[in-house]
Amino acid sequence: MMRVPVLATSAALVLSLLLPAAAAASPGGTLRSDVSRAAEAHLPDAGTHRYGGVDRYETAARISSATYPSGADTVIIASGNDFPDALAAAPLASTLSAPLLLTQRDALPAATASELSRLMPDRVIVIGGTGVIAKRVVDAITARTGIAPARLSGSDRYATAQAIAAYGWPGGSAELVVATGSGYADALSASPVASALAAPLVLVPPTAGAALTPARTTLQNSSASVVHIVGGEGAVSTAVQRALLDGSGAVATRYPGADRFETSALLLAQHFSAGVPAVFWANGLNFPDAVAGSAAAGSTGSAVALARPHCVPTSVLDQTHRLTPPRQIALGGAAVVSDNVLNGLRCFDRAPSPTISGGTTVGSTLTATPGTWAPAATTIGYQWLRNGSAISGATRVAYSLVAADANTQISVRTTAQRSGYAPTDTVSASRRVVAAADLNNPHSAQVVVNKKRPLNPRTHVPTGLYKPKIPNVNGQPVKWETGQQLEKMSAAAKGAGYSLYLLSGYRSYSLQQTVYTGYVNRNGRAYADKYSARPGHSEHQTGMAVDIYASGYCEGECFGGTAPGRWLRANAHKYGFILRYDQGMQHITGYAYEPWHFRYVGIPVATDMRTKGIKTLEQYYGLPAAPDY
Repeated sequence: MMRVPVLATSAALVLSLLLPAAAAASPGGTLRSDVSRAAEAHLPDAGTHRYGGVDRYETAARISSATYPSGADTVIIASGNDFPDALAAAPLASTLSAPLLLTQRDALPAATASELSRLMPDRVIVIGGTGVIAKRVVDAITARTGIAPARLSGSDRYATAQAIAAYGWPGGSAELVVATGSGYADALSASPVASALAAPLVLVPPTAGAALTPARTTLQNSSASVVHIVGGEGAVSTAVQRALLDGSGAVATRYPGADRFETSALLLAQHFSAGVPAVFWANGLNFPDAVAGSAAAGSTGSAVALARPHCVPTSVLDQTHRLTPPRQIALGGAAVVSDNVLNGLRCFDRAPSPTISGGTTVGSTLTATPGTWAPAATTIGYQWLRNGSAISGATRVAYSLVAADANTQISVRTTAQRSGYAPTDTVSASRRVVAAADLNNPHSAQVVVNKKRPLNPRTHVPTGLYKPKIPNVNGQPVKWETGQQLEKMSAAAKGAGYSLYLLSGYRSYSLQQTVYTGYVNRNGRAYADKYSARPGHSEHQTGMAVDIYASGYCEGECFGGTAPGRWLRANAHKYGFILRYDQGMQHITGYAYEPWHFRYVGIPVATDMRTKGIKTLEQYYGLPAAPDY
């Protein structure tokens, strides 16, 4: 089996491994013509075009076949799943007039293998170590081409970028492009500009430590007088910039866009002039298509602009209008870069998700509020959704809940339209719907009991009472399902180091009368109504409310600040419980903060409330507040 050479960061060693003995590099890092029969990059006829496939690998192959229809001397292979190596490789591919193909870590995709055969290269360069592209992939490339690929890699992404720079620019370069290696947002814009400048892309870490050494070495070994830093200080900090430039004499130019699209616009404004041969449109929310596209763009003197999948941010569109390119090329399928982008439809500057108001019981009416769009939408359409699927005929601003909606999630999708802007959909948070009878049924886990919603009958006695197998101060039972989940929650708490005990569970009408009367006799009715429910209005009477504490910790309001109190708040929903009377909710629930009082509502409801950040059953079901009787 052929041995795969590994290219080190030493330029001399790299060249000796990969190039013929007569090979040399001219100043600026461009390989001499006797080293490489560089293929001529090709652009299509004027107009709009799409280079897309069923996935990132097929798209990269399509870009390659369109750009190098007659084949290529050199092919670069990079990971389609790991952004740093691929983004740093794109300027190298551009410099070598080489297509950049993508691979999986452990398998060579069929589209990549087929394109390799068509290109008939004399050499193949694999980017990254075996942790990024496995040896079996290199073996598959050899079997396909008869070539033992060379590998450019380092100990990490920063060292790999250094190895790429040392190989592609052995004589240094007048400029360097710098981006963070910890996220691809800024590097998406940096890689095409590096390709256009025929400069290496240097990746830097978040902090100025040892990981910055490869970038410093690249700068020190180059003749760069200008360093283009892509991204604001949140991406490449001032400390990293200072440490990178220290002693180099280079001057930094920073492009601090508010987001990846504004950064793209800033770079287009600075580095591309009107009349560029083409603009390649890439999805700014993912890296693979932009990587392969920036290599092709750099080889043809073209620009890469970032767009959202269905529209173009105004700052980017303004720049591409200035460039007046005769060709526009979408990278990827229509789901990746839609025809809206090629047609120059703008994104709304603000596209808020709608909100829903109204009760969530069957028979209630929900109303959508679309929020404030910028610029203002001329029309807004509505489509109500049940469990994410469109409800036939439900296309008005209001929707009346029907029996089929019970125990489902209802949301609404709004579609905003305005001339010159892409039609844009946003979806509200969902609301869980229950049958009205469940909210009134004292046997249901969804029953809502408060000062304005007494039990029916007020003397209700639950069925299926059960004494949970946890420490139980007063020996009180709870409903069977509540008890089962309480036992599971107690076991989980014990695993976390807390021993829970039940202070109070089911209370009969007469016991609640005794408790409430005691409060009145001691402190007066106003005080009693703040801390205790009147008989017939108590959740404890359902058998689904529990007062819980932990051994060794305080009782009362202080319990909320203890470790077990915080654990219960964070984990109770996993077992179907909610903290019923949370802090600051008295104006809705009618009761003071009780960090010990948990109510069983079932895991789906408890989890949904937790996910949506809803603290009371009244808010969750769209019921009136109940601050008093």
